[in-house]
Amino acid sequence: MNHRLYIANRRNVWSIDTIEKRYGRPMTLTDYAAFLPENFTRLSAAYRRPSGDLALFADDSIYLAEYPGLKLKSGWPRYLHDIGLPRNVKINAAINTHTGRTYAIYDDDKVAEIDECRMIVIRNAPLKDIFPGIPPAITSAFRYIDGNLYFFAKRQFYAFNEFTNIVTSVSPFDLHAFGIEYPTDGLLRQLRDFLSRVYRLSDATERERIDEEDD
Repeated sequence: MNHRLYIANRRNVWSIDTIEKRYGRPMTLTDYAAFLPENFTRLSAAYRRPSGDLALFADDSIYLAEYPGLKLKSGWPRYLHDIGLPRNVKINAAINTHTGRTYAIYDDDKVAEIDECRMIVIRNAPLKDIFPGIPPAITSAFRYIDGNLYFFAKRQFYAFNEFTNIVTSVSPFDLHAFGIEYPTDGLLRQLRDFLSRVYRLSDATERERIDEEDD
């Protein structure tokens, strides 16, 4: 947004200037988005709406906020089931595409299309039917200025062209993919290393969860 890339992890958010290739110290999410409750546990997805507003999925609710003022819009937040998503749903990612359609990916392999005018789910479909070639259990997704949609699964990213409906490339995660170089001061390299640790931690947590379910 406005030449800035935002990366959130747990209760922190980093803002990267994609022109000057700089970023500063992390901000606390509840300081940046003061409308989020202090006890929220997970920001699972966020995207910018065609109107310019932000939509944020946190825990079991969705928040609409003005941008850049970050003032919560009247009538929000709402519970996810109020807009037509299942109760106890797990949101993997949400994205507004280049064609203007909005999708929430949930429960690893399902997609809900959201009507932006009414902010309700108008249809559900398997992930493979909407984004063929994208694996289940992705962790985030966003629309980028190069015309692609990007999906992340573990430490891989998938570039998807929605006009040809195919995956155009698959690579390990690296900020070079978005035109961000690592300067000699090493700041962005530190961020890359931090993100690599986050993905490794996520992988380990998922393996522990699977082991517990097997037990």
